[in-house]
Amino acid sequence: MAKGTWSEKDKPKIPGFYHRMQIVAEESANNIQGVLSMPVKSDWGPVNKVVSVSQERHLKNAFGNNANFTAYKLGKLALLGKPKELLLYRLVDSAAKPGELILKNTESSPTNVIKLQTIYPSSRAFNVTIRTNIINESAKDIILYENTTQLVEVSDLTGSIDEIVDKINKSALSDYIVASKVENATGTLADMVNDKFTGGNDGASNITNTEYLKAMKAFESHGIDGFTLDGVTDVGLHTSVKTWINECKKEGLDILAFLASNSESLSQANSKSKEYNDYLMHNVYLKSTTYDGITYTAAEVAVYVAALALGKNLKESVCNETTIFDSVEPRLSRTEIESALESGTIVFDVIDNEVVIVDDVNTYKNYKNEKEEALGNIRAIRFINTVNKQTAGAGKDYIGKISNDETGHTVTLCGLKTFFETYQKLGIIAKFNIETDEELQKNAQSDEFFWKWDAEYINVIKKIFSTGNLK
Repeated sequence: MAKGTWSEKDKPKIPGFYHRMQIVAEESANNIQGVLSMPVKSDWGPVNKVVSVSQERHLKNAFGNNANFTAYKLGKLALLGKPKELLLYRLVDSAAKPGELILKNTESSPTNVIKLQTIYPSSRAFNVTIRTNIINESAKDIILYENTTQLVEVSDLTGSIDEIVDKINKSALSDYIVASKVENATGTLADMVNDKFTGGNDGASNITNTEYLKAMKAFESHGIDGFTLDGVTDVGLHTSVKTWINECKKEGLDILAFLASNSESLSQANSKSKEYNDYLMHNVYLKSTTYDGITYTAAEVAVYVAALALGKNLKESVCNETTIFDSVEPRLSRTEIESALESGTIVFDVIDNEVVIVDDVNTYKNYKNEKEEALGNIRAIRFINTVNKQTAGAGKDYIGKISNDETGHTVTLCGLKTFFETYQKLGIIAKFNIETDEELQKNAQSDEFFWKWDAEYINVIKKIFSTGNLK
């Protein structure tokens, strides 16, 4: 078989897949890979929609900067973990409603002429001042404030009510509000001073598990690698998350879930981890931790752990990883830490005044044999999930294009082999084997091809033992 390279503009028929998949595999191992998803609550932002953010600036633009809501408080925390991408979904209840303000004309008996409405359901303290333009007495200036902070000023608005509405909706004001003409409205826009928007509701007071389940369903089509909740410890919702990620796995979508139960003690957290016993589930334990003057719960810290774990490349691990936090409670004894790791609970220690994650464990600890021990670590599962994702993605190069005979099988296996050769070169695996699954293939239908792989996984060094002798 010929060898070579290809690009989107240059696609040789046979050589194409070889070097392309090799590059994809290497990029997957070397680059930040994980996409993290999280439902959130906010007083701003699009509702029931998946929104991608990669910087704090994007987060503020999309959902505001009110730290009393989880979108900003925990979205910012997640970004500090540096995932490849953060996907947020704003939850709202049935009370969600935009704020409104009615503008009137200057008639002796003023009538309503323009309705201003916030572009999202919100109770943000917006208010508007309308004044006569200093230079042009026939024109108006509109200034939008939040409390006493000026957000936008649009000057020199002239013309009919229809024209003013159109200008408002084409100005920078449209980042916050939308204007509409009241039916049959005429006249000149009246001045006002700091008139407030009313009737707005964030829709964040009565969020139910049903809203969270809708968010989870919405995330399925976005190629996510991880999922976390916005500080919620509801047992029923956690059970639903576990059911959901395992259903997704059956559909070929591998999602790592990072949660924290409302455990009063480490023993309770360990019991929950043992109950999960699932390599897709991760359970974080602590009482509290602080960062930049803000105290976080275990369920909130799970957001950061998720982002940090997914932000690592495939050669890295969060074992002994220094976190952003200033302190952590409780301080666990060595015996307590050992019990946590044996149960599959993610815990923290303080080393040289730095808060570190002790080990990158998941909750799968009831191994069927010694070979399964590697499955109890985040790094190993991320590698397996990446292989599944990349080889499945490569399937488009074969399905419907390669004959289902020995030659076609060889071509397919040679292409898939390049993934493993690259991972071997990068030191993620040692020996590997990729071949036709003869046992399944002998009973395969005419359009089915079964293959299998195994690899000797190379772990990271987690324990160093020394022997010293004085002579």
